[in-house]
Amino acid sequence: MKTAATTYLLKSKNTDNFKLLEEQIRKSVNSVDASQILIKQNISLTLVKKYAQKTDYIQLSITLLVFVFLLINVFLGISGVFSYNLSKRKAEVGLRVTMGASPGDVLKQFLLEAMVLTTLGILPGVLIAGQLLIMQYLDLYYGTLSILGSALFLYLLMLSCAFYPSLKAARLNPSDALHEK
Repeated sequence: MKTAATTYLLKSKNTDNFKLLEEQIRKSVNSVDASQILIKQNISLTLVKKYAQKTDYIQLSITLLVFVFLLINVFLGISGVFSYNLSKRKAEVGLRVTMGASPGDVLKQFLLEAMVLTTLGILPGVLIAGQLLIMQYLDLYYGTLSILGSALFLYLLMLSCAFYPSLKAARLNPSDALHEK
């Protein structure tokens, strides 16, 4: 501690306990005006590391929780929209099966449609990210890996969202499908 008139050096064995250290400093400083005090504090490196790791784990846990929540919401939303659209196309499925298409063919058709729609959605993002690579805003190696990883993740997400409604449509009885329309 340094004041205009004198310099004090406070030493404490309690650097790990901030509350006890703070109490000792308050008791020592009561007689000096607060505007004249300059405090320098040496904190042990292990204490700083422990605090930083705890903060990192908390932030990582919150981020992971939000990611899982958003992923479930996106999955349910896309799956619901896809299921609704396929329920509107029952007559088409019934006609295809009546004309000789196997359930595997119907499943492949709807999954392929989902992949085409995903490609149309991913393409603008990949083009923009490619421009960022060209302008060197992103590292070439890690930028390319992140673009490919993101595209792969979106394809897998869309496949997983479209699989059950497509399978349900592929197992549809043609007479029921044609009767409803």
